[in-house]
Amino acid sequence: MGKWARHEYGREKLPKRCYLFAGTTPEDVKQSVIKQYDEVIFHKHDVYERYIVKADTKEDLLIFQAYGAAVVADVLAILKDGEVEEIIFIGSAFGLSKTLKTGDIILPNKVQCLDGITNLIDSVEYVVPNEIFRSELITNLVEGNVEFKEGLTVSVPTTFWRLAGEKFDSNIIALEMELSAFIHFTSKLEVKSTGVLIISDTINHSLLDDQTLRFKNIANLFSVIKATEGQ
Repeated sequence: MGKWARHEYGREKLPKRCYLFAGTTPEDVKQSVIKQYDEVIFHKHDVYERYIVKADTKEDLLIFQAYGAAVVADVLAILKDGEVEEIIFIGSAFGLSKTLKTGDIILPNKVQCLDGITNLIDSVEYVVPNEIFRSELITNLVEGNVEFKEGLTVSVPTTFWRLAGEKFDSNIIALEMELSAFIHFTSKLEVKSTGVLIISDTINHSLLDDQTLRFKNIANLFSVIKATEGQ
């Protein structure tokens, strides 16, 4: 253990907790997350960007710009090698439900696997987040007065390639690219994990529309999760 972690992070043992921000995170939002810590101990940016940060005596691992199921699977193998114990996935999703709007926060209770890895390699149809960790996150959000919705989501290779649409479960409320692989592989690796999604666009609001609310909610969501960490 630790060989891969040392290659990527310069040390064999990584912080206990990791926050994995999938997809695009604007620089100002990323900096608003980093500034919630006292010190940046490590930074590296190639395929994706990672930081080891410290507040008081406690370290956390932050990963940004992780795109696609394949990259997420690779990241998780390295985190397991570095003895990371718990990971919270923070990503974006396209809202399929007409009741969703940009900036809404979703806590999936089940994810349909059409990501091109879990469903093809391991023949997995659905995955479920770690219920205990998910319940802890729900408690944190409720105590932090953060509104959220729950439901079934789906992971696909790309949100712009809709051929998988005919395979969607009828109850799907949102789609994204990485969460099913994240849940599947953290479960196989026996790493405690859960995920939260922020609606980036809907049938009525495209990716070209103003994303201010969505990005603001990323920073606010992280503040609540971090503030209650370890309680």
